[in-house]
Amino acid sequence: MSYLGLVMGTILILAAVRYKVNVGIAAAVAGLIVALTSGGGLAVLSASLREAVVEPAGLTLLVSIAFITMIGNIMKTSGALDDLTRGIGGVIRDARVVAFMLPSLVGLLLSLIHI
Repeated sequence: MSYLGLVMGTILILAAVRYKVNVGIAAAVAGLIVALTSGGGLAVLSASLREAVVEPAGLTLLVSIAFITMIGNIMKTSGALDDLTRGIGGVIRDARVVAFMLPSLVGLLLSLIHI
């Protein structure tokens, strides 16, 4: 039964991408489908939500994700992301490698801030 939920959730996310539906909402619904079709899924889901919102480590993770999102938006608005892309593109010619490295560098910037 849990495999069926996983397949249904994956198909839902793929359909959402295809029909340009908000992927975040589709992923949340897909997660609920997987939780409902797996044994004890709702208990695990509620425990995970509690840990993410109440536990200090979960709160730190949520704040870190918020900071990464803010830094990405600020860099995009200010043009720093375009400058960073051009700079890396001048050193590394393969666009696939550049596309792979940009999120890693933004995450690295945030981790350097915490040091």
